[in-house]
Amino acid sequence: ETFTVPSTTTEMGWLVASIDSRSAAGRGKKFLDALYRNFGHVEIDGHSGFPERAYLGIAAGTIDQMGLNFRPFYRCNQRDDAFQVLGIHARPFQFCRQLPRVARAKPMTESCSYDVLAPRIRVHAKDGHVAYMVDGDLHETHGPLEISMGPRVRILTH
Repeated sequence: ETFTVPSTTTEMGWLVASIDSRSAAGRGKKFLDALYRNFGHVEIDGHSGFPERAYLGIAAGTIDQMGLNFRPFYRCNQRDDAFQVLGIHARPFQFCRQLPRVARAKPMTESCSYDVLAPRIRVHAKDGHVAYMVDGDLHETHGPLEISMGPRVRILTH
């Protein structure tokens, strides 16, 4: 077999197909529906942050590139004590239209996403149930989800 690294266009098509899969049955659909329909708000470093509304997703990152050549966390290295947080409130199609900007490490428009640097956030859902994903693994929690900056790790190789 031969593996060819897909183009950015192919990768965007895959992501669009993933978002569109909400129309199919299964655990993925239930998870995505829970993310998009769940009203909530985000507390930033103990203060009010993103307002209560429906979010397509809350994304947080400490590395510039998340894979598939996408760079949504282009500001992640601006402060040593903080990570970048995106409150994506766009509809799925609006979000897909932002993907070329994300691929070029450009901010999404304000009409689609909030964008801050924070050392700690707390994600609250109106119904108390927060569904989240870490490195592709789906998780759920009851009560707020707290995300904070941990110690910086340096990997040494020989």
